[in-house]
Amino acid sequence: MIPIVHCIISCKGLIHKLVRYQPTNLHRLYNLAFGDKDFETGDIDDKVISNNGDSEKVLSTVVASVYAFTDKYPDAWIYATGSSKARTRLYRMGISKFLEDAKIDFEILGEFQDHLGRI
Repeated sequence: MIPIVHCIISCKGLIHKLVRYQPTNLHRLYNLAFGDKDFETGDIDDKVISNNGDSEKVLSTVVASVYAFTDKYPDAWIYATGSSKARTRLYRMGISKFLEDAKIDFEILGEFQDHLGRI
């Protein structure tokens, strides 16, 4: 998949973000990956912490890309999780703010882990 490139202007200057929908081994299931662009590799760095206070702006940009992707691939299923527990929690909080609106356009499923980390 060709990545979608977004540039976010923040108090720390211009930050290049990448959003990529990666095919998985399951038919029509794509992994949503996003993060800062690593200019050495051209790939996504989903471990870097920009820490510029614009997480809602970034998440809304990712959501806009989900709409664009599903317009082009309406039968696609998208899987997303954070690269750490803290990021997964941040994304879950962001999704929760707009869950009712998002459920109008998408079927949203989640997964839970038990105390042993099993899904």
